Amino acid sequence: MVKGTFTKFFWVFLVLSLLSYLAYSTSFNVPFYLDDFGSIVNNANLHDASFSSLFSAYGLRTIGYVSFWADFSLYKLSPVGYHLTNLIIHVFNGALVFVLLRKLINIAKTDVSDKTALYVSVVGALLFLLHPLHTQAVTYIVQRLASLVAFFYLLSMCCFIFARTASQLRTRFVLFSLALIAAICALLTKQNAVTLPFALLLLEWIFFNRKVVNKLFIAVCVLLIAIVPVYLVFPDDVAYIASSIDTMTRETTGISRWDYFCTQLYVLWIYIGKFFWPASLHLDYGDSVSNLAKSAIALAALAHACTLTLALYLRRKLPLISFGILFFYVAHLVESSVIPIRDLVFEHRSYLPDVGLILALCALSLIFIKFVKTRGAHIVVATSVCAVLALLGYLTYERNNQWSNPEQFYENELAHNPTNVRTIHNYAEYVGRQGDLEKAEQLIKKMYEVSGGKLDGAMVNTHIVLLMSQGKYRDAVGLARRLLEQDTLHPRTRVYVLSNVGIVYTRLGRYASADKYFREAYPSGEMTVKGLTAYAFSLIKNGYPLRALKVIDDIKRLQPNDKKIEALTKMATGLQADAIADDESQESTPPLLN
Repeated sequence: MVKGTFTKFFWVFLVLSLLSYLAYSTSFNVPFYLDDFGSIVNNANLHDASFSSLFSAYGLRTIGYVSFWADFSLYKLSPVGYHLTNLIIHVFNGALVFVLLRKLINIAKTDVSDKTALYVSVVGALLFLLHPLHTQAVTYIVQRLASLVAFFYLLSMCCFIFARTASQLRTRFVLFSLALIAAICALLTKQNAVTLPFALLLLEWIFFNRKVVNKLFIAVCVLLIAIVPVYLVFPDDVAYIASSIDTMTRETTGISRWDYFCTQLYVLWIYIGKFFWPASLHLDYGDSVSNLAKSAIALAALAHACTLTLALYLRRKLPLISFGILFFYVAHLVESSVIPIRDLVFEHRSYLPDVGLILALCALSLIFIKFVKTRGAHIVVATSVCAVLALLGYLTYERNNQWSNPEQFYENELAHNPTNVRTIHNYAEYVGRQGDLEKAEQLIKKMYEVSGGKLDGAMVNTHIVLLMSQGKYRDAVGLARRLLEQDTLHPRTRVYVLSNVGIVYTRLGRYASADKYFREAYPSGEMTVKGLTAYAFSLIKNGYPLRALKVIDDIKRLQPNDKKIEALTKMATGLQADAIADDESQESTPPLLN
């Protein structure tokens, strides 16, 4: 029995892996994008890292960055390896969706054959794996956090369910322990894992023992009521705790909790709509839904109320549908409720919650299958399902094609958000990096026009880079100096600006001036390869070969195949040899850094 089950799962996993690879085959051509540069390419925390150092830097996102560190150790700055890891995580998530669906169909007593349950579970897993809405969590490397937390989240749920249905005490203990370990890993991957206990309680309430959850609910209510007398006795302490909680549960102070909640009532329907009709997918939605009409919000709220009421009503007769709907809302609690986040909409946020929609949809299909009696009808249904999955796979393939062509990707973004400052900036940064200075200048001008004077330092730094590329060094340095005077400049952006000024002075042959800016930027460890190369060259010209060799070592760690490394090393070692021959102490100058 166990051997037969394992064999079935092996073939299912093989099918899931093969079809996922076909849909995501072009993702291996996708370069680093946007936040990939800050989180991976130029991230000093990945150099000579350890679990403790990454935990100090990233807290509840530690495991996600440990995975980036592992990839960095193996692949350096080659994005192919990162995409391979992302796809493997995605395939394992699809396998977990299969296991979860297969087990819940059995527990829910849907009265279908084992063969039907198997086919429906495979379809549900493929729906998850091939859906183009999920490409952002898989193809956009840095959004691995969304797919990796989903892995631990789903693994914990599966272990919990198998533990609750296990007959032997030892087996239950092992599975509950694994569920706890997976839950801890999820919590150390991304913050939305805090909803996992609610998901587990939902499983317990709908499929197992409602009385346990009901008693827990009453205990929580009593605890909340008890806060009132505590507040009357210790008002300052309670106020301090409340203030601390408020700070920890918001990413921005620029939007109130109520306004964010109202906006998310509408945003959730965007996610649902794109699940059933995955058209017009794009990365940056900007604030296009921030000024919604009150009628739209009210209608969205009414629709949610009806959906939740239906889910609660169905919890006894159709528990799998009920759980799927409620899980969708539970999994969205962190990013789409009352915790204000600067970005209102991101498609990768629907990656885990969509499992709930898939569970509900598959449960509905089981009801439909009961009414399909003839062989001809079965063939029509199977053909239709295969056609839908093939279409989704094709759309995913095409979306990955779009990601692999940055020009096409940014044109698509601009078509959806022609006045979005960040979208314009990202496109300008890309075309400038490709050497199309004329188009970059046009986009920079447009960026200033639509910004209303509100540009962050990173956007202004892109303008500085453009001026440098155009040979307008005086304008570039002037703009950089004005930017460096700002107290609110982000530390990472400050490093880039300092580095760019150093590059300008290096190009002008003013190596002593360049050294001043490079020395301030270098300790951060976030200088780009281009900045490090210029710094090493300026150090050689200033007569500091040992310091130059140290910087060259940093370049080797980031980009071991850089063609300039050998030339710089020869220059530095040659200078060092000359210094020794002349019996000069080339390290008598003030030290590089403390």
